[in-house]
Amino acid sequence: MTALRVLVAVTLALSALLKLFDFAAVAILFAMQLGLPDAIARNLLGGLVIVELAAAILLLLPEPRLPKLYPALVVLFSTFLGATLWLGLKGSENCGCFGTLIPMTPLASALKNVGLIVATLVLWRHSANVRRVALT
Repeated sequence: MTALRVLVAVTLALSALLKLFDFAAVAILFAMQLGLPDAIARNLLGGLVIVELAAAILLLLPEPRLPKLYPALVVLFSTFLGATLWLGLKGSENCGCFGTLIPMTPLASALKNVGLIVATLVLWRHSANVRRVALT
């Protein structure tokens, strides 16, 4: 299970760091995709990067500290899934999930998000079993 936690953490960290690498271009992409003013898109993007980095770091902490993180990640990845499906319906070519350096189609991103949801559900289930054994 540790390898699965590291995989999810690395995915989140890579996503955040690649957005930071070309922050201005990704902010413009978000503004265009979401129809938001540039300033709001930059703030939204900055918040998203912080959430992704924080989740990545928390995933690397010892298992007993994570019980509330897994449901939050399921909500986060489900939100990402909904957003990428919406972008796909709009005809977007790059969802911006990994910034502008690694373009990803909304379909590929949706599949990635489904995989992350499944991985998080497996980790959550395993975490519940570990806590149950620790209590007995």
